[in-house]
Amino acid sequence: MQLLTCWLPLLAAAAIPLTLAAADTSATSTTTTTNALLTITGTITGHVSDATLPTGSYLSYTSTLTLPTNSDGKVGSSTAVTNTTTVGNSTIPTTSTDTMTRLVGNATANATMTASASASASPVVNTQPCNGHPEFCARKYSNITMVAAHNSPFVKPGNAAANQALGVVSQLNDGVRMLQFQTHYENGTMYLCHTSCDLLDVGTLTDYLTTVTQWIRQHPYDVVTILIGNYDYVAPANFSKPIEDSGLSDLVYTPPKIPMALDDWPTLSTMILSGKRAVVLMDYQANQTAFPWLMDEFSQMWETPFSPTDPTFPCTVQRPPGLSNEDAHNRLYMANHNLNVDIKVANIDLLIPNTAELNQTNAVSGPGSLGRMAENCTTMWNRPPNFLLVDYYNYGNFNGSVFEVAAQMNNVTYSGKCCGSASAAPSLSTRDLPYTTNLPNAQQIKPKSKMVDIVPLSSYPSYIDLLPSIQTCNITNLPENYFLKYYLYHALTWPQLSFVAVVRPRNGYSKHKGGAAGTSGTGTGTADLSGQYPKVVGYVLAKMEEEPTDGVQHGHITSLSVMRTHRRLGIAERLMRMSQRAMAESHRASYVSLHVRVSNTAALRLYRDTLGFKVESVESKYYADGEDAYAMRLDLTDQWLDWKEIERKDRERAKSDEKDADEGDEVGSLGKKEEKTVRVKVGRSLGVGDLVERNEANPSQQSVSS
Repeated sequence: MQLLTCWLPLLAAAAIPLTLAAADTSATSTTTTTNALLTITGTITGHVSDATLPTGSYLSYTSTLTLPTNSDGKVGSSTAVTNTTTVGNSTIPTTSTDTMTRLVGNATANATMTASASASASPVVNTQPCNGHPEFCARKYSNITMVAAHNSPFVKPGNAAANQALGVVSQLNDGVRMLQFQTHYENGTMYLCHTSCDLLDVGTLTDYLTTVTQWIRQHPYDVVTILIGNYDYVAPANFSKPIEDSGLSDLVYTPPKIPMALDDWPTLSTMILSGKRAVVLMDYQANQTAFPWLMDEFSQMWETPFSPTDPTFPCTVQRPPGLSNEDAHNRLYMANHNLNVDIKVANIDLLIPNTAELNQTNAVSGPGSLGRMAENCTTMWNRPPNFLLVDYYNYGNFNGSVFEVAAQMNNVTYSGKCCGSASAAPSLSTRDLPYTTNLPNAQQIKPKSKMVDIVPLSSYPSYIDLLPSIQTCNITNLPENYFLKYYLYHALTWPQLSFVAVVRPRNGYSKHKGGAAGTSGTGTGTADLSGQYPKVVGYVLAKMEEEPTDGVQHGHITSLSVMRTHRRLGIAERLMRMSQRAMAESHRASYVSLHVRVSNTAALRLYRDTLGFKVESVESKYYADGEDAYAMRLDLTDQWLDWKEIERKDRERAKSDEKDADEGDEVGSLGKKEEKTVRVKVGRSLGVGDLVERNEANPSQQSVSS
C-alpha cells in the first residue's frame, strides 16, 4: 500500500466529517476562504476499502507564505540555533569554512561552531556522516534519496495485513529514514491500525513515537522523516498531544515557508546543528497556519500511483491530481514501490503485500525491481525520487538491496549491514550437500553415502505400515498435525497420489519370489526390508477434491515435509512434481491447489519460482494459530495424457505382437512383451460394476473379482 495507506476513506457505517478549518474562521459553509486557507465542510461516506484510491481536500497555494521565526504553532520551537546545539544532555561540536561544514568529535563533547573568513591552508574534509554518509552533510534535504518503510509499525508475524518483518528500531538502525503509517481515531486516542483496528492494531501513536524519539535522541547526526496517514480525516489538533507526550516536539522541524519548494529545504548539517531533525508530514487535513510543524504533504510532495498492483510501477503523478508538470519538477516526490494483492476480508477490501514477489520487487535490477523503477523515474523527471516506499525492506535479491538502490541514486557507496537481528519468516538449513540422480524409475538422491529414493506410497507391499513414519515426519517439522486415520484415509482413497522419500536399505533392492518378510513375492525388485520399515525422510500427502466448489476436477496438496537432515537436496521439488503428474495422468486433474503460510518465504520460493504456482487469494486466519494463508494453484492440463493416442498405439502394438509371435518362454528381458497402458477407475466413487476383471484376450468374458 502506498505510503499513505492511511488516507483510505475507511468511513464505515457512520459518516465521517471532512473539515479543514482556518485558525480564525467562525462561520461554517460548504466552501469558504479565510486568510488564504480553504475551509471545506461536509461528510464522506463509502465502503470500507483499502483498495480504493484515498482522496481528500488538496491544498493549493497561489503564493508562498513566510512564517515568522518564532511561529511554532502548538508544538516545539522554530528558532534556529546557529552556534551550538544540544540534544538531550549531549552537545554537537562543529567547525565550518565558507562552503563546507565539518562535524567532528562525538555527542558527549562540548564545543561551539566557529567560522573563518579566509580560506584554510588545507581543505577541510567532513569526517562525520549525516544520515550515514559524510557526503550528505552539505546536501539539501531535497537532494537525497531515502528508503521509506511503508506502514512501518505494522509488524506482526503471520498476519497478512503486516507490511514489515522488523520493528522500527531495526528499521532505523538498518538505514530507513522515512517512517510511514496510517492512524485511526478511536475513543479520543490515535491508534495505529491497518484499514481497520479489528484487522491489525499495533498500539497507540504515542507509544510508537516515543520509541522513534528515543532513537533520534541517541543518533544526533540523523534526520528522520515521519509521514502520517490521517485515515479518519480528523482535525490536525488530534496529533499535537501524541507528539508532545512522546517528546518528539523538541525535535520537530518547522519550515520557514509554506509550501517548501525544492530549493527552500536546508542542508542536513543545518538541520542537525539546529537540533530540529524530525520532519513531520500529513496527507490530509494539515493546517500549517495553526500547526506549521505539521506539514501538508501534497502541497510539498507528490506520489506515483498508490498501492500499486501493477508490477511495471509507472512514475507518473497520481496525487495530488492535476498537478502541473512545472510544479511537479519543483517538489519532493515519492516512488510507491510496494507490490500488492487485492483481497476481500469480510466487508473490507484490503491491499496486502505480495510477499511471493519480494525478492524481485525489492531487487536492484530486473523487471519490476526497485532499481528499475528508480532509474525510470530519474530519467523521466531528471532527478531521482526523494523517497523509495517499500514493504519488507529487509527482503530482496540480497540483504540490503533496497539500500543499495538508494545509494546508487545518491551516487554513494552502500556499506551497511542489513538487516536487523531477526526475521519473521523461517529459513531452510544450508547444512546439506548437493545431490545426484541416477535411477530412471525411483527418484534417487545421494548425499554422501546416503541413498534416498522417492517412490509412490503404494509401491510398498505393506505401505500402510509406513504411515506412522510419515506421521512422525509431519510432527517433527510442521505445526499442522493430523490423526493417523487421516493419513490412512488418504492412503486408501488416493494411494497413487502420495509419495515418500525413503533411505535406501543397506542391502539394496533385491528380486525374490515370496520368501522375505515384508515383501510380496512378485519378483519386481521391491526393497528387502527383512522385517524393518524404511526410514522416511520426506513425504507429500495429496488427494483429489471430492466435492470441488468450482465444479472443476482438481487435486490438492494436503501436506509436504522433508526432514532437516535431507533438505536442500531437491527432495521437496521431486515429491511435488511426481504427485502433480499422478494427478494429471490418473485423474485428469485440471489443476492442483495448496495453502502456505504467508510468512513461509522458503516454501513460497519453491511453489512460485520453482514449480510455477500462482497466488490466487489470501485466506484470513486459515491456520489454527491465527496466521493467514496464501491459496495457490498450478494448471495441470499440459500434463494430461492423450488416451486415444495411447490406445491406438496399444492396438498397433498388439497387432505387431500377434504377427511376430514366437513359441517358447522369454529369456530374461528378451522376447518379453512391453506392458500395456490400461486406464482404470480409482477412488471412493467406485461401484460393483467397476470391480470387474476384464479378460484382455476375450473382452466378452468377464468375471467378478473375488
